[in-house]
Amino acid sequence: MGKKTKMQKTKRARMEDARSLKEEASGSREEIRATLALQRAEALAPEAMVSHVANAFNPPNCQGGEVSPQAAEPAPDVNQITLNLRPDPKPVVRVATGPTEEFSLHMSISYLGELLCEHLLPEGEFLITSAQALPNGPVNCLKRFILPPPDKIADAPKQKIVQRLLDDLVKGIMVASNHEGIFIQCRGKVCVSWSGFLAPEGQIKLENDTLQQLFKPREFRSALEQHRQGLAPFPDPRVILYVGNEAGKNGHVDSQPIVIQMEQTFAIRLRSSDYSL
Repeated sequence: MGKKTKMQKTKRARMEDARSLKEEASGSREEIRATLALQRAEALAPEAMVSHVANAFNPPNCQGGEVSPQAAEPAPDVNQITLNLRPDPKPVVRVATGPTEEFSLHMSISYLGELLCEHLLPEGEFLITSAQALPNGPVNCLKRFILPPPDKIADAPKQKIVQRLLDDLVKGIMVASNHEGIFIQCRGKVCVSWSGFLAPEGQIKLENDTLQQLFKPREFRSALEQHRQGLAPFPDPRVILYVGNEAGKNGHVDSQPIVIQMEQTFAIRLRSSDYSL
C-alpha cells in the first residue's frame, strides 16, 4: 500500500513538472514574440514610424505603391499597388468626380528656372527622392517619386550644383496630400525652405525630421472668400519648396537650384473659376 502511494506521488510530481515545463516554454515563446515585435518596430524606416501620425502620413485611402516604376520604400502593413504616372508637360485638371480627386496633387519640378516635369499625383502619401530603392527591397512600401537627373542643364558647373543637392535628397522629402491639407517632413541634411499664403514671416526654413502642415484647405477657402469680398489679396494656394537656398535670399525663383511646386486639385479649380469671373 505504501509503495503504491509512493508511485502515485512520483507520477503526480512528474505531471506537475511537465506542466511547469510547458508553461515555461509557452512563456518563453511569448517573450520571443514580444522581443521580435520590438526589434521589428525599432527597425522600421523613419517614414514608416511617421505614418502613424493622424491626418498626415496615414490617410485612410492610402494603399501603397510607387510613383514612376521604381522600387518600394519600406512602410508597415501596406499593400503594394503600382501606379505608372508619366511626365505630362501640360497636365489637364479634370472636374473632380469624388472627394479623393479633390485632394490630388499637381506637382512640378524645376532646376534653375527650367521646368523639368509636371505630374498629377493621387491623394495619399509619397516620398520625393533622388534615389531608387533596392530591387530586392521590402514588399510593403510608400509611393516614391524619383526626381529627374540634371542632364538637360547645359552649363556643367550648374549641373554639378543641382546634382550635389540631389545627393542630399537620397532620404527625401515626405509629402502627404489629403482633406486636411498638405503635410511635409524633410529627412536627412538637405536644406529646404518654403513659401505659401500660410508661411510666417521670417520662419520659412523647414526643420528637418519634423512634421509640418504647409497648406490648410479650410483656411484657403476662408481667405478666398475674403478676397472675393474685396477684403484681402488673393491667397496663392501653391506650396513652393526651395531646395538648397532659403526663399527670397537668392533673388528670383528662377535662380533657385531646385524648386518643387505643389497645389491641390480643388484649389486649382477654385482659382481658375475665380480668374474667369
